[in-house]
Amino acid sequence: MFPRRRAKLHPYRVGFWAVVAVALVVALLDRSPLTLDAGDPELGGRYVAVEGEGDILVVISEESLTGALAHESTDHSWVWVDAIRQEVGPVTTADIAEVTPEKLQPFRSVVVTAGAAADPRLDGVVPTLEGFASRGGALAIELPAGLARSRFGADGEGGWRRADSITAAEGVPDTTLDTIRAIPLLARYRGSTRPLADATTLLAMDGAPVIYERTVGSGTVAVVDFEFSEQISRMQQGVHGPDGRVRPHVHGEPIRTVDLYSTSSLLGAALPYADLLERYTVRTVLGHDRPLFAFWPYPDGKQGALLSSHTASTQIGRPLWMSIHERSLDARSTTYIAPPPREPDTTAAFPDAEFVGHAAMLWDLDPEDSGLFKHYGVLGFDPVRQPLTLVGQMERLENLLGDDADIRGVRVRGGRWTRDFTAAYRVMEAAELRYSTTYGPVEGAPSGFLFGTCQPFTPLDLTGAPFRLQEVPVCFDNPSTPEEADLLQAALENAARDAWAVHLLTAADRFRVAPDLSAFDIWRDALRTADRLDMWVGGAGEFVGFQHRRAGSSLHVIAEQVTARNADGEPRTIDYTIELETTGRGIVLMVPVTAGDLTFDQATRGGAEARQYEVAGQLQTSASTYLGSEVRLVALNPGFTTVGIRYTR
Repeated sequence: MFPRRRAKLHPYRVGFWAVVAVALVVALLDRSPLTLDAGDPELGGRYVAVEGEGDILVVISEESLTGALAHESTDHSWVWVDAIRQEVGPVTTADIAEVTPEKLQPFRSVVVTAGAAADPRLDGVVPTLEGFASRGGALAIELPAGLARSRFGADGEGGWRRADSITAAEGVPDTTLDTIRAIPLLARYRGSTRPLADATTLLAMDGAPVIYERTVGSGTVAVVDFEFSEQISRMQQGVHGPDGRVRPHVHGEPIRTVDLYSTSSLLGAALPYADLLERYTVRTVLGHDRPLFAFWPYPDGKQGALLSSHTASTQIGRPLWMSIHERSLDARSTTYIAPPPREPDTTAAFPDAEFVGHAAMLWDLDPEDSGLFKHYGVLGFDPVRQPLTLVGQMERLENLLGDDADIRGVRVRGGRWTRDFTAAYRVMEAAELRYSTTYGPVEGAPSGFLFGTCQPFTPLDLTGAPFRLQEVPVCFDNPSTPEEADLLQAALENAARDAWAVHLLTAADRFRVAPDLSAFDIWRDALRTADRLDMWVGGAGEFVGFQHRRAGSSLHVIAEQVTARNADGEPRTIDYTIELETTGRGIVLMVPVTAGDLTFDQATRGGAEARQYEVAGQLQTSASTYLGSEVRLVALNPGFTTVGIRYTR
């Protein structure tokens, strides 16, 4: 038997079979690519002092903000900053360690938040706060403790109580009182065994005083004896489990922002109850017996706002017929656009270049389900892929839109949310986004003010530290039924009467994919109603930009002069001199018609001295209502100006 010759293993054969093996592996991976993990970077909330140019200072405890999580609690103090921004405009913040007579000197009003009131260091600054009020300042303290409780508040010995309803509210007409009484309560108040001597009750819950005020020297001290900041935060940002986790209301369904709503009383609400409570509280504790001058919350003195947003699951932008309707109202709405599954070859692929500047990000939290990957391969083979992070999706969208794209806003597709209460915000923060419109109902779920507002608010991390971005909740997501149409019209009527904002979201490709004439009529009728009611119409991004300019403007009362007195010595005429500097067009000064026993008389260019020498000219004002009370609006040109406001008895 002949021995078998062993074939030589030549190098070229090794190379050949290696190439074949690699090709087979690449081909297999191209059909079933290897998927890499991709984690989105995150950035938590953080305290950065606000240096506003106004007359209101908010005192917080940075220690409380940064250490709340260690004590398994959340400091909601930043709610006051948001509330004053919304109701007045400019606001300044300071840590409790910075409170000195020199620090307080430029301000007319000081708010001490619950976090600062619970800080042991507050006892050391109580004399400073008392001196501020005695010299004519307006001081407000939320849930005072220690020395502040004994100096300014009722005894508080009744303990904590869960509030059922608001039973009285001072200073509003009966129609407004009825809506205030309907506010759903989610927080506690501090009961006392006896009322505070010489104090006036401004707000009562279950018959107990929860906002009360008394005179201290030439000024006032108002005590907010309920968890105002927690109440507003729970309404606006929603609630989570004790472990910071979110659970869907329907078992087995994905988590959506609709699962965050705090109480069923907000489902189908035609009124923004969080805004209503903010407005009443701020204007009561800071302007009960004195005029609280502010910037009107909407451009050009418009009577409320309709925020119009669109989503586009394909790269079409808004259809021409939608654009024609919006342009007829001079509206510049925002369109949230999904990135393409593949990197676009050229920036010219986007056909809706007119609206590139108003495009925002439609973020897919589940990029694998939508085929959003970054591919790695050669010669047309893609053996390895990685799901696109939020930043990756933004970069792909910007490549599609071209060099003029500036992505500042985001909406999570389908209203999806993360199991971790603030994880999505931490990802948005790391991506340097400036606003989100993810909160609100999803199509088919109850519409209305599910989070008590359609105004921009600052979401808080689990400690209470603020994020830089703003959330602008949606009220109506693709309304299509007669019930939704009626609720939308009611919300718009309420908004125009009392200066609220309503946010409507419409799928731009809806009428092509699933033609529905009734849905089109609802969208068109909303625009027509807003125009008839003289409401501002525009996108969330444009509205957030206006609010930033408004808060960045300057408003200082530099003089308050009694120019005439009655026989009993009470002021008969008071002149206020206000220095204003606005950072853009459309900003309007709001002047209350009544201030205690005084009534608005006139507004003039220049202050009291200018009026005395007849240099000033009288300014034209327009009438409006705010919290059920009359106000006068004074249009302002961009730049610096001085306005004199006269009140008479």
